[in-house]
Amino acid sequence: MIQVTSLRKRYGDLEVLRSITLSVMSGSITGLAGPNACGKTTLVKLLLGLVFPDGGEIRVNDLLAGSVAAREQIGYMPQVPDFPPRLTANELFLLLGSIRNSSYDYCKELTNCFELAPHLNKPLGELSTGTRQKISAVAALMFQSPLLVLDEPTAGFDPIACVTFKELLLNAAKQGTTILIVSHIIPELEQIASDLVFMLDGQIRFSGPVSTLKKQTGVDGLEKAIVALLRSPAEQSKAGDLQ
Repeated sequence: MIQVTSLRKRYGDLEVLRSITLSVMSGSITGLAGPNACGKTTLVKLLLGLVFPDGGEIRVNDLLAGSVAAREQIGYMPQVPDFPPRLTANELFLLLGSIRNSSYDYCKELTNCFELAPHLNKPLGELSTGTRQKISAVAALMFQSPLLVLDEPTAGFDPIACVTFKELLLNAAKQGTTILIVSHIIPELEQIASDLVFMLDGQIRFSGPVSTLKKQTGVDGLEKAIVALLRSPAEQSKAGDLQ
């Protein structure tokens, strides 16, 4: 579904992505994690066609990222939704449908799942952060796109919305949707992600099944596995002596 080949990006003297190569398989739920300034946001922007690489390429379903055809494959949920404040949710969904020129019959089911009926005709600028986040989730999911790119998607969700959202993602993956989730909440990724891409200093430090990372590091929890991945061999040896 996503094929990244020798991708490079630089901002002035700062090399943000250092010739990374990566594959994300169709139908997988893949977590994209790493410390701040590791290159995650730049990678997502390149995938969405918001910026362009200095070298290499990204393809979505064999379509060059940034092309109209590639963008039509993607449903995107930003970390902070920035909607026109005077627009209502219903007007937003209608607008997105006209831009995509695509059916969005799934929209009604999604608004019911998130119990949004009382808010659909209110100006978006008057809604709470959590409610706007639910509307953002509906906007990302409503076209049932082959690829979902979700940036810190549960920020602002209450516990019920979190559970609802995760169930929707798991169901979508079962139907063949490829899902890429950018998140700092590692336990949350562990609940639903089958695969992990971990970035560090503009490079891919690990890419593969979560189970492989746990086996490779010899620990069970994903958080501990990532910590073990980042340790030098000497630090790993010292940690083993302390256990």
